[in-house]
Amino acid sequence: METLLSVQDVATLLRLSPRTVYNLVARRAIPVQRVRRRVYFRRSELEQWLQPQAVHPLRALERRRMERRADTVRPLNAHKRREVKTDD
Repeated sequence: METLLSVQDVATLLRLSPRTVYNLVARRAIPVQRVRRRVYFRRSELEQWLQPQAVHPLRALERRRMERRADTVRPLNAHKRREVKTDD
């Protein structure tokens, strides 16, 4: 039988706070085993859960660079904006 992990163990493993782990449990976003009112986790289920969420480091870096570029690029003549009057 597989050893069950506590919330503190999972928080340490995932480098999250225990409160964040509880929030994931409340949103049913993480696989969990409940024993009475306590919450436990199976390492194998956590590893399966993490697998599709893994991000390739270079792709993540490139995505962040693109997001920064999009935030810093301003339209030409943005400083010369003026209102256009229309006849109503």
